[in-house]
This record gives sequence, C-alpha cells and structure tokens, in this order.
Amino acid sequence: MGDGFPYVNFDCFGPGVVAAFCGARLDNSSGQVWVFPQKKQEIGDIHVKYDPENIWVKRIKDIYRAGLDRWNGSVIMGMPDLGGVLDVAAALCDSEDLLFACIEEPEEVVRLAKEIQTAWYAAYNDFAGVLKPQGGFSDWSHLYSATPSYTIQCDFSYMIGPDMYQQFTMDTLREDVKRLDHTIYHLDGIGELKHLDLLLTLKDLNAVQWVYGAGQPGPIHWLDVYRKILDAGKQIMILGTAEEFLEVVDVLHGSPYVIQTFDPDQRELMEKVLKAR
Repeated sequence: MGDGFPYVNFDCFGPGVVAAFCGARLDNSSGQVWVFPQKKQEIGDIHVKYDPENIWVKRIKDIYRAGLDRWNGSVIMGMPDLGGVLDVAAALCDSEDLLFACIEEPEEVVRLAKEIQTAWYAAYNDFAGVLKPQGGFSDWSHLYSATPSYTIQCDFSYMIGPDMYQQFTMDTLREDVKRLDHTIYHLDGIGELKHLDLLLTLKDLNAVQWVYGAGQPGPIHWLDVYRKILDAGKQIMILGTAEEFLEVVDVLHGSPYVIQTFDPDQRELMEKVLKAR
C-alpha cells in the first residue's frame, strides 16, 4: 500500500529513553512509561554516560536479535524514542530545575547537553550495529530510510524563547543534521512555532513535521506554516486523514509526506493520494 512496509514501533519503551540508558529511573508500572531522576541533584553534579549494559538497552537489543532471527530482515524494527537532548536533560534533572538552570547556570546546561548528545549517538550507533542486517532504519515516525536517519526534536523548547533555543538547542541540531543522512524535525504544538525561523536555517534538515495539537484546527488551517517550510526548501509531513491531506496538497505545491493507515477497500482514495504525492 504505497510506501507501506512491515514495521515494529519501539516507542513502547517511552519517550526520551536515553535518560534511562544513562541511569534515570524508568517507571512502567502504570502501563505507560515515565522517566524520573534517580535522586534530586544540582545540575553541576549531573554527569551523563551511555551504559551499554543498562537493563533497558539489553532488553531492546535482545528483542532486536530475536526479530532478526524470526523475520530474517523482512521486517523493519524502529529505533526507540531516544528523545531530544534537552528533553533528556529535563528527565535527568526535572523540567522546572532545568528551566531555572537555563537562566542561572547556562554554561552547565550547555555542558550537560553536550554530554547527552554524546550518549545519544552512542546509543544510536549501538542499536544501529545490531539492526544492520535488516537493511534500513526507521523510528516512531514510521518512515523508512536505507541509511541512518531520525526524527529530531526538542519538546522542552515549548517553554523557552528563541534566544534560549539558539543558545541551548541549535548546536545539537546542527550536529544531528550533519551526522544523520535524513532528518525530520518534530515541531510539536503552537508554543514551538516561535522557533520555526531558526529551525529553517538548518541547511541539511530535510523536512518538518508540524503537530498542531489537540483542540487546534486541522491541516488546511496551517497553510502559512506549510508554505514557510516549503519556501525554505524543506519538505513537510502532514498529519491528518487522507481527506485532509488531499485538501492541503490541492492548494500547496511541494513534496509533502503523509502518515496514514489506509483501508485497503478505499482504492479510489488511495490512488488519489499516491497521485497527489
């Protein structure tokens, strides 16, 4: 069905799980996954290092190996939801404490962000080494790439302004778009739109996934956002129904993506979507 492929989503280990790989406490007792600091510490006392022997790292790699053995590379298993660098920092030291640190100890925030990014890539490369036989990469976006890729983000940025975004986030994003062959930015909610202009200066960023959020109007109401992204030479990922996707691409001209599960009986609608792309 279009670009569909057999796929297993590993976001079930929770968002920003790199924090758990580096010693934070992962709690899945509620049926959902939350990550908390093991203990309250000053940001200057928090030091981060990826632990390949971590219980959750070993669990994920065990499942990967079992999947490779079972499916012989015919199913793509996605990367865990590793999280944005500052999202991981918030899990390690508490969101409120991180916000105060951005004001009072910015040099420590920069230092911690660099340590987390090093741990992030250690985790990514570790998992990529196990997954190499499957012949491709994916993540919670459900998109396929033959070479290293990821949907990058900074949900923490909802709570900070463009100056702090420039100070604490842009360097990590520049590294991401340089090191990964394909990157899509997960722009999550109206509180992050203030960062879009800065984000679009990332030359090697491929696309932006605009998530307008619950309670907001659908995709057709955000044409100005989509146009700005397309005018910057980036692709767009449209979230919504197939009908909403067709409504938007009927107005815009570009190379959009869409995430949609199709009813195989809706052949006429499916053909329209494929032609629109």
